[in-house]
Amino acid sequence: MKKTKIALFALTAMLASCSSDDGERTDGRVPRRLTIAGVPMTRATLTEGDGSSLGAAWEAGDAATYFNVSSFKSDVMDCGTLMATGPGRTSAFSGTVCCSAGDAVALFYPQQEMATTGAYRGGFTLSLGGQKGTLTDIARRYHYVYGVAKVTSVTGGTAHATISNMEPLLSVCRFAFVDKASDADAPRTIAVKSLAIELFDNNFSSAIGYPQSATLSPTLATGTPALEYAGQDAWEPLSVTLDAETDGGVYVALFPYSPTGYMRFTVTNSSGTYTGTAKATLEAGGYYNVRLKVGSINSR
Repeated sequence: MKKTKIALFALTAMLASCSSDDGERTDGRVPRRLTIAGVPMTRATLTEGDGSSLGAAWEAGDAATYFNVSSFKSDVMDCGTLMATGPGRTSAFSGTVCCSAGDAVALFYPQQEMATTGAYRGGFTLSLGGQKGTLTDIARRYHYVYGVAKVTSVTGGTAHATISNMEPLLSVCRFAFVDKASDADAPRTIAVKSLAIELFDNNFSSAIGYPQSATLSPTLATGTPALEYAGQDAWEPLSVTLDAETDGGVYVALFPYSPTGYMRFTVTNSSGTYTGTAKATLEAGGYYNVRLKVGSINSR
Protein backbone atom coordinates (compact mmCIF):
# COMPACT_ATOMS: atom_id res chain seq x y z
CA MET A 1 0.00 0.00 0.00
CA LYS A 2 1.47 3.36 -0.99
CA LYS A 3 2.28 5.71 1.85
CA THR A 4 3.17 8.83 -0.15
CA LYS A 5 1.12 11.74 1.13
CA ILE A 6 -0.35 14.08 -1.46
CA ALA A 7 -0.25 17.63 -0.19
CA LEU A 8 -2.73 20.25 -1.23
CA PHE A 9 -1.11 22.87 -3.41
CA ALA A 10 -2.07 26.16 -4.98
CA LEU A 11 -2.74 26.01 -8.70
CA THR A 12 -1.49 28.73 -11.00
CA ALA A 13 -3.22 30.05 -14.11
CA MET A 14 -3.19 27.94 -17.25
CA LEU A 15 -0.45 28.79 -19.72
CA ALA A 16 -1.87 29.45 -23.17
CA SER A 17 1.30 28.65 -25.12
CA CYS A 18 5.01 28.48 -24.24
CA SER A 19 6.69 29.09 -20.91
CA SER A 20 10.21 29.25 -19.57
CA ASP A 21 11.71 30.78 -16.49
CA ASP A 22 14.16 33.01 -18.41
CA GLY A 23 11.69 34.04 -21.13
CA GLU A 24 13.86 32.74 -23.99
CA ARG A 25 13.73 29.38 -25.74
CA THR A 26 16.85 27.55 -26.82
CA ASP A 27 15.19 24.28 -27.86
CA GLY A 28 13.77 25.49 -31.20
CA ARG A 29 10.13 25.14 -30.17
CA VAL A 30 7.69 27.90 -31.10
CA PRO A 31 3.90 28.34 -30.64
CA ARG A 32 2.01 26.50 -33.36
CA ARG A 33 -1.62 25.71 -34.07
CA LEU A 34 -1.69 22.02 -33.19
CA THR A 35 -4.45 19.67 -34.29
CA ILE A 36 -4.65 16.19 -32.80
CA ALA A 37 -6.70 14.14 -35.25
CA GLY A 38 -9.25 11.48 -34.33
CA VAL A 39 -9.04 11.54 -30.53
CA PRO A 40 -10.91 8.32 -29.69
CA MET A 41 -14.28 8.24 -28.00
CA THR A 42 -14.41 8.55 -24.30
CA ARG A 43 -17.09 9.47 -21.81
CA ALA A 44 -17.10 13.21 -22.04
CA THR A 45 -20.84 12.65 -22.32
CA LEU A 46 -22.16 9.71 -20.31
CA THR A 47 -25.45 8.06 -21.20
CA GLU A 48 -26.93 4.82 -19.92
CA GLY A 49 -27.00 1.92 -22.31
CA ASP A 50 -28.61 -1.41 -21.58
CA GLY A 51 -27.87 -1.28 -17.86
CA SER A 52 -24.48 -2.96 -18.28
CA SER A 53 -22.68 -0.22 -20.22
CA LEU A 54 -22.41 3.51 -20.71
CA GLY A 55 -22.54 5.31 -24.04
CA ALA A 56 -19.66 7.57 -25.01
CA ALA A 57 -19.24 10.70 -27.13
CA TRP A 58 -17.41 14.01 -27.27
CA GLU A 59 -19.23 17.31 -27.45
CA ALA A 60 -17.94 20.25 -29.52
CA GLY A 61 -16.09 22.63 -27.21
CA ASP A 62 -15.05 20.02 -24.63
CA ALA A 63 -11.87 21.39 -23.07
CA ALA A 64 -8.85 19.23 -22.27
CA THR A 65 -5.46 20.15 -20.83
CA TYR A 66 -2.34 19.51 -22.88
CA PHE A 67 1.15 19.11 -21.45
CA ASN A 68 4.23 18.81 -23.65
CA VAL A 69 6.11 15.97 -21.98
CA SER A 70 9.07 16.21 -24.38
CA SER A 71 9.86 19.85 -23.57
CA PHE A 72 9.41 19.59 -19.78
CA LYS A 73 12.49 20.76 -17.87
CA SER A 74 13.29 22.51 -14.63
CA ASP A 75 12.92 25.89 -16.36
CA VAL A 76 10.37 24.99 -19.05
CA MET A 77 6.74 23.86 -18.82
CA ASP A 78 4.46 23.96 -21.86
CA CYS A 79 0.80 23.43 -21.01
CA GLY A 80 -2.59 24.89 -21.83
CA THR A 81 -5.98 24.06 -23.27
CA LEU A 82 -7.09 22.21 -26.41
CA MET A 83 -10.73 22.13 -27.54
CA ALA A 84 -12.79 19.44 -29.26
CA THR A 85 -13.80 20.70 -32.71
CA GLY A 86 -16.94 18.62 -33.11
CA PRO A 87 -19.25 16.06 -31.56
CA GLY A 88 -19.03 12.31 -32.01
CA ARG A 89 -17.28 9.13 -30.97
CA THR A 90 -14.02 10.70 -32.17
CA SER A 91 -13.09 14.37 -32.51
CA ALA A 92 -10.10 16.48 -33.43
CA PHE A 93 -8.67 18.65 -30.64
CA SER A 94 -7.03 21.93 -31.55
CA GLY A 95 -5.22 24.87 -29.93
CA THR A 96 -1.90 26.70 -29.63
CA VAL A 97 0.96 24.53 -28.42
CA CYS A 98 4.67 25.22 -28.17
CA CYS A 99 6.04 22.15 -29.94
CA SER A 100 8.26 20.64 -32.58
CA ALA A 101 8.08 17.49 -34.70
CA GLY A 102 8.34 14.27 -32.69
CA ASP A 103 7.12 15.77 -29.41
CA ALA A 104 4.95 13.73 -27.06
CA VAL A 105 1.97 15.80 -25.90
CA ALA A 106 -0.16 14.47 -23.04
CA LEU A 107 -3.92 15.16 -23.18
CA PHE A 108 -6.01 15.14 -20.00
CA TYR A 109 -9.80 15.53 -19.72
CA PRO A 110 -11.55 17.38 -18.17
CA GLN A 111 -9.45 20.53 -18.36
CA GLN A 112 -7.74 21.54 -15.14
CA GLU A 113 -5.07 23.93 -14.00
CA MET A 114 -1.67 22.38 -13.46
CA ALA A 115 0.80 23.05 -10.68
CA THR A 116 3.76 24.96 -12.14
CA THR A 117 5.77 24.92 -8.90
CA GLY A 118 6.33 22.54 -6.02
CA ALA A 119 6.60 18.77 -5.67
CA TYR A 120 3.74 18.08 -8.08
CA ARG A 121 4.81 20.50 -10.81
CA GLY A 122 3.71 19.02 -14.12
CA GLY A 123 1.23 16.62 -12.54
CA PHE A 124 -2.54 16.18 -12.85
CA THR A 125 -4.73 15.83 -9.77
CA LEU A 126 -7.74 13.50 -9.68
CA SER A 127 -10.13 14.47 -6.89
CA LEU A 128 -13.28 12.53 -5.95
CA GLY A 129 -14.71 14.89 -3.33
CA GLY A 130 -18.10 16.58 -3.63
CA GLN A 131 -19.91 14.03 -5.80
CA LYS A 132 -23.69 14.42 -6.19
CA GLY A 133 -24.59 10.84 -7.12
CA THR A 134 -25.72 11.57 -10.70
CA LEU A 135 -24.40 10.53 -14.08
CA THR A 136 -24.46 14.15 -15.26
CA ASP A 137 -22.25 15.25 -12.38
CA ILE A 138 -19.73 12.47 -13.03
CA ALA A 139 -19.58 13.29 -16.74
CA ARG A 140 -18.95 16.97 -16.04
CA ARG A 141 -16.47 16.76 -13.17
CA TYR A 142 -15.12 13.27 -12.54
CA HIS A 143 -14.71 11.29 -15.72
CA TYR A 144 -10.94 11.63 -15.95
CA VAL A 145 -9.30 10.33 -19.15
CA TYR A 146 -5.74 10.55 -20.44
CA GLY A 147 -3.68 9.88 -23.54
CA VAL A 148 -0.36 10.80 -25.19
CA ALA A 149 -0.27 12.23 -28.72
CA LYS A 150 2.73 12.30 -31.06
CA VAL A 151 3.45 15.40 -33.18
CA THR A 152 3.88 13.92 -36.65
CA SER A 153 4.44 17.01 -38.79
CA VAL A 154 5.23 20.71 -38.51
CA THR A 155 4.82 23.34 -41.21
CA GLY A 156 5.48 26.93 -40.22
CA GLY A 157 2.90 27.90 -37.61
CA THR A 158 0.87 24.70 -37.81
CA ALA A 159 1.42 21.20 -36.47
CA HIS A 160 -0.41 17.89 -36.63
CA ALA A 161 -0.46 14.98 -34.21
CA THR A 162 -2.01 11.56 -33.83
CA ILE A 163 -3.11 9.69 -30.72
CA SER A 164 -3.72 5.97 -30.33
CA ASN A 165 -6.03 5.96 -27.34
CA MET A 166 -7.54 7.87 -24.42
CA GLU A 167 -7.45 5.81 -21.24
CA PRO A 168 -10.26 6.15 -18.65
CA LEU A 169 -8.67 6.55 -15.23
CA LEU A 170 -11.65 5.81 -12.97
CA SER A 171 -14.43 3.26 -12.58
CA VAL A 172 -18.08 4.34 -12.70
CA CYS A 173 -20.56 2.52 -10.45
CA ARG A 174 -24.31 2.60 -10.10
CA PHE A 175 -25.28 1.42 -6.63
CA ALA A 176 -28.78 0.39 -5.56
CA PHE A 177 -29.46 -0.86 -2.04
CA VAL A 178 -31.93 -3.33 -0.53
CA ASP A 179 -32.71 -4.27 3.06
CA LYS A 180 -31.00 -7.58 3.82
CA ALA A 181 -33.70 -8.31 6.41
CA SER A 182 -36.49 -8.23 3.79
CA ASP A 183 -37.89 -11.17 1.84
CA ALA A 184 -35.41 -12.35 -0.77
CA ASP A 185 -38.24 -12.80 -3.29
CA ALA A 186 -39.48 -9.27 -2.68
CA PRO A 187 -36.50 -7.23 -1.41
CA ARG A 188 -37.25 -3.81 0.04
CA THR A 189 -35.42 -0.99 -1.68
CA ILE A 190 -33.45 1.39 0.55
CA ALA A 191 -33.61 5.02 -0.60
CA VAL A 192 -30.44 7.13 -0.43
CA LYS A 193 -29.94 10.72 0.67
CA SER A 194 -26.25 10.33 1.42
CA LEU A 195 -23.71 7.55 0.91
CA ALA A 196 -20.31 7.00 2.53
CA ILE A 197 -17.82 4.55 1.02
CA GLU A 198 -14.72 3.16 2.72
CA LEU A 199 -12.22 0.43 2.04
CA PHE A 200 -12.74 -2.40 4.53
CA ASP A 201 -10.17 -4.66 6.16
CA ASN A 202 -12.10 -7.91 6.32
CA ASN A 203 -9.47 -9.60 8.48
CA PHE A 204 -9.90 -7.07 11.26
CA SER A 205 -13.51 -6.04 10.53
CA SER A 206 -12.34 -2.46 10.27
CA ALA A 207 -13.21 0.37 7.88
CA ILE A 208 -10.08 2.32 6.91
CA GLY A 209 -11.36 5.28 4.88
CA TYR A 210 -10.86 5.98 1.19
CA PRO A 211 -8.26 8.03 -0.76
CA GLN A 212 -9.85 11.34 -1.68
CA SER A 213 -7.39 12.15 -4.46
CA ALA A 214 -4.59 10.78 -6.63
CA THR A 215 -1.86 12.26 -8.82
CA LEU A 216 -0.87 11.37 -12.38
CA SER A 217 2.61 12.34 -13.56
CA PRO A 218 2.74 12.29 -17.38
CA THR A 219 5.53 10.38 -19.10
CA LEU A 220 6.52 9.72 -22.70
CA ALA A 221 4.92 6.28 -22.50
CA THR A 222 1.49 5.52 -23.90
CA GLY A 223 -0.99 3.10 -22.33
CA THR A 224 -2.60 3.02 -18.92
CA PRO A 225 -0.72 5.36 -16.56
CA ALA A 226 -0.05 4.73 -12.90
CA LEU A 227 -1.82 6.81 -10.26
CA GLU A 228 -0.15 7.81 -7.01
CA TYR A 229 -2.46 7.74 -4.00
CA ALA A 230 -2.34 9.55 -0.70
CA GLY A 231 -1.12 7.54 2.26
CA GLN A 232 -3.68 5.80 4.46
CA ASP A 233 -3.25 8.35 7.25
CA ALA A 234 -4.91 10.91 4.95
CA TRP A 235 -7.91 8.72 4.05
CA GLU A 236 -11.46 9.40 5.20
CA PRO A 237 -14.88 8.15 4.09
CA LEU A 238 -15.78 9.17 0.52
CA SER A 239 -19.05 11.05 0.95
CA VAL A 240 -21.71 11.39 -1.76
CA THR A 241 -24.60 13.75 -0.94
CA LEU A 242 -27.63 13.77 -3.22
CA ASP A 243 -29.78 16.84 -3.83
CA ALA A 244 -32.87 14.72 -3.18
CA GLU A 245 -33.48 11.30 -1.64
CA THR A 246 -33.84 8.61 -4.29
CA ASP A 247 -34.33 4.87 -4.64
CA GLY A 248 -33.40 4.98 -8.33
CA GLY A 249 -29.68 4.30 -7.90
CA VAL A 250 -26.63 6.36 -7.01
CA TYR A 251 -23.76 6.96 -9.44
CA VAL A 252 -20.24 7.16 -8.03
CA ALA A 253 -16.81 7.56 -9.62
CA LEU A 254 -14.17 5.45 -7.84
CA PHE A 255 -10.48 4.72 -8.21
CA PRO A 256 -9.49 1.33 -9.68
CA TYR A 257 -7.81 0.63 -6.38
CA SER A 258 -8.90 -1.79 -3.67
CA PRO A 259 -5.91 -3.04 -1.66
CA THR A 260 -8.16 -4.81 0.86
CA GLY A 261 -10.55 -6.29 -1.70
CA TYR A 262 -13.62 -5.09 0.25
CA MET A 263 -15.65 -1.93 0.66
CA ARG A 264 -18.07 -0.74 3.32
CA PHE A 265 -21.16 1.27 2.38
CA THR A 266 -23.14 3.45 4.79
CA VAL A 267 -26.51 4.69 3.53
CA THR A 268 -28.50 7.42 5.24
CA ASN A 269 -32.08 8.41 4.42
CA SER A 270 -35.12 9.91 6.13
CA SER A 271 -35.82 6.57 7.83
CA GLY A 272 -32.40 5.91 9.33
CA THR A 273 -28.92 4.57 8.61
CA TYR A 274 -27.93 1.29 6.99
CA THR A 275 -24.59 -0.37 6.40
CA GLY A 276 -23.07 -3.33 4.59
CA THR A 277 -19.85 -4.64 3.07
CA ALA A 278 -19.11 -6.11 -0.35
CA LYS A 279 -16.18 -7.60 -2.17
CA ALA A 280 -14.83 -5.14 -4.71
CA THR A 281 -12.53 -5.46 -7.72
CA LEU A 282 -12.68 -2.39 -9.96
CA GLU A 283 -10.91 -1.73 -13.24
CA ALA A 284 -10.17 1.61 -14.89
CA GLY A 285 -12.88 2.32 -17.45
CA GLY A 286 -15.21 -0.31 -15.99
CA TYR A 287 -18.92 0.30 -15.40
CA TYR A 288 -20.51 -1.61 -12.53
CA ASN A 289 -24.28 -1.69 -12.06
CA VAL A 290 -24.78 -3.49 -8.75
CA ARG A 291 -27.38 -4.02 -6.05
CA LEU A 292 -26.05 -4.35 -2.51
CA LYS A 293 -27.60 -5.61 0.71
CA VAL A 294 -27.43 -3.38 3.76
CA GLY A 295 -28.78 -3.70 7.28
CA SER A 296 -30.29 -1.11 9.57
CA ILE A 297 -28.13 0.20 12.40
CA ASN A 298 -30.77 2.64 13.58
CA SER A 299 -34.16 3.89 12.44
CA ARG A 300 -36.25 6.97 12.96
